[in-house]
Amino acid sequence: MLTLAEWTVITVAEADKLLAAAPNKTCQLDPAPTWLIKDMRWLLSPFMALLFNKLLASGCFPTEFKHAVVRPLLKKSGRIILKWTV
Repeated sequence: MLTLAEWTVITVAEADKLLAAAPNKTCQLDPAPTWLIKDMRWLLSPFMALLFNKLLASGCFPTEFKHAVVRPLLKKSGRIILKWTV
C-alpha cells in the first residue's frame, strides 16, 4: 500500500490526459468552467502537474481544496414516501 511519502510524480503528459478526460460538468465551487480548462489544457497542464507534485511533497493542501458540495440523488422515481404519525 502506498503512503503519502511514496507516490509517482505526475508528468505534464499525464496532467494533460487527465484534463482532457474530465467530464464536461461544472460545480458551483469551480473557479472556471470545465470547457475553458479543457480548451486551455496545453497551457495549464505544466502548472497543474507542478502544483499536484508540490502539494503531495509538502503535505499541505489549501483550504479551498477541502470543500465539497454534496447533493443526494433519488435512485428510484415514483417511490412513495410514507409519513408515520404516532
